[in-house]
Amino acid sequence: MGSTGTGVVPNTCAACWEFLIEQAGIDLDYYDAALVEELCSHFAVKTPPQSLGVVLDDHGVSVEGLIGAFLKAAEPYACMMSDLCCFFYGHGVKRTNEAMRVLFDFGAGPEDLGFDLRHFREWLWTWRRLTERVAVYWWTSEALWKLTQALRRATARGNVPGNEIQEWLERYQNRARILPLPSAPEVAGPRANAIIASAWRVWETVVLACVRYGDTWDRFRFKAEEAAVKCRKESREAQEVAAPRPEHLELPSFGDWDPRTLYVLDSDRWQGETALALGLWSTPLIGAPAEECDRLARPVAESVERILASLRRTEDSREVLERSLVEVLSLPVWKHRHNLYQTWVLSQIMAALGEYPLEVHHIDGSLLLRFSGTHVATAASLGGNVHVWSELRSAFPKPRGKRRKRHIQSDYSLVLPPVTEPSATRVVVECKQYRAPDARVFTDAVADYAKGRPAAAVILVNYGPLRDDLRARVEEEVRDRVWFFGLFRPGNDTALSDFRKAVRAMLPPPGARPAGVSAGFSTIAVDVSGSMEDVLESPAVRRLIELAAASSPGAELLAVDTDVRFRGHASAEDVQRLLARPRSGGTSLPSALVGTDVSAALVVTDADGWSQLAEAGMHPRLAVVTDRDETAVRV
Repeated sequence: MGSTGTGVVPNTCAACWEFLIEQAGIDLDYYDAALVEELCSHFAVKTPPQSLGVVLDDHGVSVEGLIGAFLKAAEPYACMMSDLCCFFYGHGVKRTNEAMRVLFDFGAGPEDLGFDLRHFREWLWTWRRLTERVAVYWWTSEALWKLTQALRRATARGNVPGNEIQEWLERYQNRARILPLPSAPEVAGPRANAIIASAWRVWETVVLACVRYGDTWDRFRFKAEEAAVKCRKESREAQEVAAPRPEHLELPSFGDWDPRTLYVLDSDRWQGETALALGLWSTPLIGAPAEECDRLARPVAESVERILASLRRTEDSREVLERSLVEVLSLPVWKHRHNLYQTWVLSQIMAALGEYPLEVHHIDGSLLLRFSGTHVATAASLGGNVHVWSELRSAFPKPRGKRRKRHIQSDYSLVLPPVTEPSATRVVVECKQYRAPDARVFTDAVADYAKGRPAAAVILVNYGPLRDDLRARVEEEVRDRVWFFGLFRPGNDTALSDFRKAVRAMLPPPGARPAGVSAGFSTIAVDVSGSMEDVLESPAVRRLIELAAASSPGAELLAVDTDVRFRGHASAEDVQRLLARPRSGGTSLPSALVGTDVSAALVVTDADGWSQLAEAGMHPRLAVVTDRDETAVRV
């Protein structure tokens, strides 16, 4: 691989950087300036972007080191892919057998940029594999736990003091989002640093393999357990919730992870225990002089080196690594990654509408985003349907922005009826990808939108950082309706959370489903009697209840045994409150559900509860009858 595309492998950073500029289409002056700045920061160099490769050669950086840093700096795009996978799956793919696609129409007809679920998965998989292609160790379950124990023996139990590892561990303990991953600790001692890097790569590889099955730990366990049960369906033990724990599990190279193995590791909390052990062991080494650092690390370093030496190890050549890089850079989704950002922001708007009954208006699995405007989705609220539009244009006689002529046209608008009335818009979202904010351009834009849509919150998001004083520069008459979010990208959880709150703050509360959308269940009743104790601890059953609630946001949520013990709404918070309730006492579902119309209800119970309902002539729309050994659906 070379800058000329002849297949010659560049053996210098200068040649590799030239290749990346030409083949990856890196925009040094505009879109990718922030990416280049991150590379310079990573290598602690200051240089004009064009000469970065030459400077890195002078600093002794390897070609692999440059490629690895390039992939890490571009990591937010891979995370956007993951978020869009979830968005597509939730709004189209799960209801059809077709992959949902996003098409862009800029005036010359629809252009398919390859944004479909299959390409997302392939692209993410190739991307992740690249970071592990230089050396592959063939691990066993026993060896993985030896690694963890070597780190544990050198540390006392506790919390990692206030860093991103501890934040990740809290998400792990709460079974929340897997990504983003924390950065590996760095220390001054070369031997200690090498051991941390080796152990971290092992941990990171296992965790990234889990992402293939779900973006949160709960979703991962649901899908991995499903795959594990399928693999073991011929035996009685295949129906058990917990996977078996054989003494020896082969973990092959990155492309062939076994979901059953990943499930077993998570059941034993290997991912969390190893991250904790790595964080605790490395903490006292950070800041220590190099010689002292390596002296303190010596016992663990020797143990880890012995473990690594005992494993079978294979290596892929540099040519293989870089051919894969060429495959990534040639994909349409990479070449049009700047359009990807605006689409990813749409997925964050949809996330803000998570509690609203929502219909995405795709046609046969395709979502066409036209420059002339697209009705993207409809969300039901108590104040009427909220229509999500892209590129909605409205008249505005004297805009301040130089590019706007007698009208305004925001990237996204959330509008109540009538859609064409500017005062009916409740939220405007404008997407920017500036390295450094142009205060005048940004404040003129939000001022135009705030005046042209007089009842709307105007939210400007930027991929890069923003100045802290931007809001203060906006005219006072509209300032209280204007919001700026800099570094708005995957991993910035604070900005993402605040953005969703700002969107929801201007909308009426969620309401009934829009016409044409399945009504789901009117009631979700969960048997919480003593016989359900183990059943309701099953990740699969808990996930089923969560999915039922998410698909039926208007439903009443009941915890029942001989009476109603809890009454709430089908929200994520109330589902967790229900599942946290104590489970004891007997079962009399007909008594508990007297007066409840069960004809449109979902009931989760066991065989005894089902028999009681049948004998009482109560026929729910759907009943999930689950015991320790089997789960059945009754309709």
